[in-house]
Amino acid sequence: MAPKLDMDNIRALKVLGKGATGTVFLAHDISSDPTARSPFALKVVQKSSLPHSHKSADRRARWEMSVLSGLEANPFLPSLLGSFEAHDLLGCSLPFCPGGDLNALRYQQTDHAFSQSAIKFYLAEIVCALDHLHSMRIVYRDLKPENVLVQSSGHVILTDFDLSKKLSVLEVPDPAGEIKQFKPKRTARMTRIFRYGAEGNTA
Repeated sequence: MAPKLDMDNIRALKVLGKGATGTVFLAHDISSDPTARSPFALKVVQKSSLPHSHKSADRRARWEMSVLSGLEANPFLPSLLGSFEAHDLLGCSLPFCPGGDLNALRYQQTDHAFSQSAIKFYLAEIVCALDHLHSMRIVYRDLKPENVLVQSSGHVILTDFDLSKKLSVLEVPDPAGEIKQFKPKRTARMTRIFRYGAEGNTA
């Protein structure tokens, strides 16, 4: 489990982004990093002011932290650095990715489009991340350019796991429309076949 954050020592430097259910800050720990040489991303959900339509935000935030804390080390997936919960706040700290997200980076390119070599590079790392998640029977379910962050090294990681799902079996329809259940081992083989087939068709 990630260590508990002492919020008395955490200071926000700026807002990195806002979503429907929370805000992400660039922050640092004034006790261990007083000059903010190694800032991190602090994702915060304000429980007391959640809109009626987002009552599940608290549950989703807890689920995301649970998923992150259980992830095996992988260069293309985030590591949970710490977490906290107060009377009206809930959140966690994650590594800061100074390169922003792929959508923002795309608009910095000529004609707002990546080169073919860049597309292959990012796609390969995204596939590696998804393959690792699938090996843990985790379905990501929120893949979009805004959720692919660029690290200082230039490599990418996935973010936002609140919509992910962990499976014990996978239900898929057969040609007749009936729901069939497959064991995870068989599902993993099917996933690789379908995935690489799709990549071959789009190469």
